[in-house]
Amino acid sequence: MFKVRPISKKDAHECARIINYTIRQGGTTAYEEEYSVDDFDAHYREEAVVCLVVLDSDVVVGFQGMFDIGEGVLSISSFTDQENPVSGAGRALIQGSIKKAPVRL
Repeated sequence: MFKVRPISKKDAHECARIINYTIRQGGTTAYEEEYSVDDFDAHYREEAVVCLVVLDSDVVVGFQGMFDIGEGVLSISSFTDQENPVSGAGRALIQGSIKKAPVRL
């Protein structure tokens, strides 16, 4: 059973690990430079309108950030753990985001 909740500062390390692994693989994200933990925290936890993490047995297995790009439009960035994939984590994030989005999705 997954738990989806707002991101906290303590999640930044694990989320940075997840996104940096994906960046290193190449080809599946527009990001090209890896994040430091502090840069990740500033961008996702502090700049996103909404940012959620998904946990499987209290382990962060993904996150999703929603960024306001103007005129009621959100840019949504989703990452799940590609080193240790957990089926259904992305779906849980989408369902959580639909409930938390500041605009109708």
